[in-house]
Formats: sequence, structure tokens, C-alpha cells
Amino acid sequence: MIRIAIIGGGISGLSAAFSLEEYRRAGAVEYSIYESSSRLGGVLRTEHIHGCTIEAGPDSFLTEKPWAADLCRTLGLGNQLIGSNDADRKTYILIHGRLIPIPDGLMFMVPTKILPTGLSPLFSWTTKLRMARELFRRKCSLTGAAPLQRRNGGPPCRPTSLRDIRRRSRQPQRPRRPASLR
Repeated sequence: MIRIAIIGGGISGLSAAFSLEEYRRAGAVEYSIYESSSRLGGVLRTEHIHGCTIEAGPDSFLTEKPWAADLCRTLGLGNQLIGSNDADRKTYILIHGRLIPIPDGLMFMVPTKILPTGLSPLFSWTTKLRMARELFRRKCSLTGAAPLQRRNGGPPCRPTSLRDIRRRSRQPQRPRRPASLR
């Protein structure tokens, strides 16, 4: 019999245990979950505060990938799934005791619409100016630390084509010695 230790009782650890359960029932494996806190679930939890139900942790998943919905159905939770209505959906962030709406066009905290982001009290004027400055930067290749170096006072960016990236990726890279050994 194979013995397995699952470290952590968050969603990943519980999913691993769920996947192994069929094999455990067949007598092929034995597993134990080791969790450092007093409860399972990791960051997922439900709290009741002043008569309000607060869901902590993720409250949604991407439906383009069917595995999460399939798992919910397998666990008997399929009838509790609620589809989103993009027209009515609004997400807020609590800052200094105030609920601030996330502006339209903010996808994974990356602004895709300029005006709603610029008018939002979610970002300071300094942050808004830094975001605006990004609009005027020349494009850089995203290989290595070069873009970060250029943004922090290194050599200026130069436009990069896909052909340049391919050509550079085929060139042999010479190993660099750490600065501490130079």
C-alpha cells in the first residue's frame, strides 16, 4: 500500500484528498492531511458578521475551464452554482472603512479602459500618473531583466520585433558570473 502525506488542508490539499479517495477505498493508498491551523479550507471560509454573510477567499471561478464546475457537481453542489450577470456585477474593495467600486475595464487589476480608471478613487494621483506614463513608453521585449533595467535608469528601450526576439533566442547565451564574484 502506498502512503501519501498531503501538506496543507486548503483547497489544493482537499482536492488532492478527494482525488485519492477512490484509491483509498480500493485499498491501494492511504493518505493523511497535515494542516497547521485549527480548521480545513485554507483561505476559504464563511463568516457571519452583524447579520451579514461574508465569503472569504475566492467566490468564483472561470467557467471557460470546466473542471471546477464538474467538481462542484460531483460534490453535490451543482444546484448551488450561480452564474454571473456581467451587466449587474460590481466588485468593491474596502479602503479606510469605505467601499470603493473597482472601475469598469479593470481586469485582474490591469486597467483596460483609461477614463474609468482615471476617475476612480481607488488609485492615488501618483499611481494614476505612473499608469499614464506607461502609455508613452516604447515597447520592449519581455526577455530577461532588460525591461526592468531600462525602466530603472538603464539603457533606453528600443523597439523589438518578433523576428528580433526569435533571432536572440537562437543565439547561445553566455553564462554570467554573479556580481559578488566579479
